[in-house]
Amino acid sequence: MIIKEIKNILSVLNQPYPFYYGSNRLLKLSLIIVCFITLFLVVIKPFDTNINEFKYNYFITCVIYGMISGLSFLTTTIVLTVFCSGHCKEEKWTVAKELKVMIILLFIIGNANFFIRNLINTNHDNYKLTYYFEELIHTCLVGIFPIGFFTMFNFSYLYKANNETAIISNSIINQKGDIVVSSPPTIVTIASQSVYESVSISIHNICFIKSDGNYIEIYQYEKGNLKKQIIRNTLKDIERQLSSHANIVKTHRSYLVNVNHIKSVKGNAQGYTLYFKNCNDNIPVSRNNISQFDSVIKELTL
Repeated sequence: MIIKEIKNILSVLNQPYPFYYGSNRLLKLSLIIVCFITLFLVVIKPFDTNINEFKYNYFITCVIYGMISGLSFLTTTIVLTVFCSGHCKEEKWTVAKELKVMIILLFIIGNANFFIRNLINTNHDNYKLTYYFEELIHTCLVGIFPIGFFTMFNFSYLYKANNETAIISNSIINQKGDIVVSSPPTIVTIASQSVYESVSISIHNICFIKSDGNYIEIYQYEKGNLKKQIIRNTLKDIERQLSSHANIVKTHRSYLVNVNHIKSVKGNAQGYTLYFKNCNDNIPVSRNNISQFDSVIKELTL
């Protein structure tokens, strides 16, 4: 029984989790943390404090702690996304990675709180080792429970919501009949930034298209097997070129897929995962693209 529970916990930790640390969100998240920590300290007053040792009134002191937490979060996430960019991608982000970042953040905030003691405290012995561990413990106790609760609640909520809608799309895919291929097949020419790399291909044979830096990888079926062709272009331009074909839909900032070749759809906390026939690659559907994807799938029944 215990071993089974441990396996269940480990399986959750390895599940996909939304990556909230994009550059367009960091400032907003930092401000939310400032407000949350400030209000938490003002309302809850979690620890015994000697207010007489504060250089400022209690509210201002709480604001300072909130700002330190917000700045620590902003700095930590910027450093992680810049120097660990290979690991800080939504398609690779998991519950375990989210919790690791939060633990690192709490440690950094605890250290920051210790080193600003002279700014807010009149005590002449601010830098004792006992105060250092006190700041670390207080920071962890304030942060670990709300962070752990929010992470697991958010994971459960998103997983359930996305899985419910994925089941509907999956049932539509399973119910639809064989793909009808026009005769003769519709041939499209996908232009490259280099005229020598343009590709002429049957729109039916396209499985998915992937962006990889300055290049585009086109995966197409050839006698039942996937073949990859590479051209120099952007996914945005390829999407524009294929915009008249309703079966080609953008599911992620790096992917276009042919919905006619989807074998199954499964939900997760990030969005969906798509599985294709005779294909080992699993393609994500990000949260921002779920609505459009579901609309295209529903049209399969019309």
